[in-house]
Amino acid sequence: MDFRAPTQADADDIVRLLVACDIADYGAPDYDYEALMEEWSEPGVDVAKDGFITDGAYGLLLRTDARAWVHPDLRGGGLEDELAELLEERARARGLARLDWQVAAADPEMRAAVEGRGYDYIRSYADLRLSDADVGALPVGAVRPYDERRDEAAVQALIERAFDGGEAGRIDSLETLKSRHADTSLWFVAEAPDGSLAGAVRSELRPTGFIEGYIRHLATAQEHRGQGIAGTLIGAASRELVARGSIAIRLHVRSSNPKALELYERLGFRGGWLVDEFRLPLR
Repeated sequence: MDFRAPTQADADDIVRLLVACDIADYGAPDYDYEALMEEWSEPGVDVAKDGFITDGAYGLLLRTDARAWVHPDLRGGGLEDELAELLEERARARGLARLDWQVAAADPEMRAAVEGRGYDYIRSYADLRLSDADVGALPVGAVRPYDERRDEAAVQALIERAFDGGEAGRIDSLETLKSRHADTSLWFVAEAPDGSLAGAVRSELRPTGFIEGYIRHLATAQEHRGQGIAGTLIGAASRELVARGSIAIRLHVRSSNPKALELYERLGFRGGWLVDEFRLPLR
């Protein structure tokens, strides 16, 4: 099939495609028009060059991530390879050193395509959930609301240290966060006795047919781990999310972070492995 650059006129069709893929892969939609517009408006994204669309398939190069969807009824027919070729070509044109690809565990056709093109398995991600009825049992502790003027740089630096692990670009930049107009009233921080930053959490509301709360980032400074700070931050964010209508709290955890998985399960979160991440070196 012939791919072309997506336009605003394609947005509704793209969302319908992504929702169909979400239902097939995860059992429920987790994507909407607003999420698509946020991706298209991210700094550095040129939809005319970084996006690709044809009947039943859509792809976008977002930082070092290859984002690709093929309608469930058309999987295994070659669209996966065609999208991969276009995304890899664009990544090389942008001078990227690697291309990362997250594949739903329920999409064996996409997995076969990326493995066949030489991508290496890196890690898996689990989707964990806690019902609103269980939020009341989460820890309570000394945390405070995020203060942009006071906390912006320190929180960003803490989260980058915790998540990037030396991989630049794995966490959204401050510029990207500000372009999304994130609701920072759903962010919380914990201070050490000396007033320094001990931990931080970023959460958000996601309307996906019903309202869910999502823990996007949670980080504790190395020297303050093991003191219960992470649990109290999750508790503060979850209670606020439920107060605003969330029926469940969700988060994703990497297989390469077993201590975090142990923490979340101890707090009552349950779920399973849903996404595998692969990587292709380009240099």
